[in-house]
Amino acid sequence: MPTLLAEDTKVCTKCGSGKPIADFSKDRNRADGRNPQCKECARIAYHSKYRTTSVERSKVRYQEHKEEENERSRIYYQENLEYFRDYQSTKGVENFHAWYDRHRDCRLPAMRFHAHLKTVEPEAEEFFTKVLRNDPCVYCGVVDPEKMTRDHIVPFVFSNDGSWMNIAPACRGCNTSKRRTDLLSFLLRGG
Repeated sequence: MPTLLAEDTKVCTKCGSGKPIADFSKDRNRADGRNPQCKECARIAYHSKYRTTSVERSKVRYQEHKEEENERSRIYYQENLEYFRDYQSTKGVENFHAWYDRHRDCRLPAMRFHAHLKTVEPEAEEFFTKVLRNDPCVYCGVVDPEKMTRDHIVPFVFSNDGSWMNIAPACRGCNTSKRRTDLLSFLLRGG
């Protein structure tokens, strides 16, 4: 019989911790009327035992009856065509606008940057790109034209400055590590 700590607590046989009696499911086959494992441990045990087999069975059944499942889905779609059209015309658009509004601040700097790149003359772009590719990384000193990228010294998100005065050569590793941090913070962090 499981150890009872007090009248309103019990020790879980799985995790060994004392918990309130309400954290144990009712079990009329037990002397104390409660499951020996707490609800959390019982849930974990159930999912580890049955969840994977259930998903696997569904996949196998779908592969065995693929044509039937596709036909059933097609018929359901045909029968509920008005619902799907209504959903796509109203809720789909609302969801898109909600997503767009949530991500607007992340997208605007990138949109401004790409608009700025279109104003740079192609010859100047090509010249500066060649120069930067042959220079060493300003952070670690690596010289590898294949791995060199353009890094904004002051991140474009903060400055909106896409001019060549704000660009320095950096290897992919340093550029990826720097991300949106400014130069001083990046160097103090240790690069």
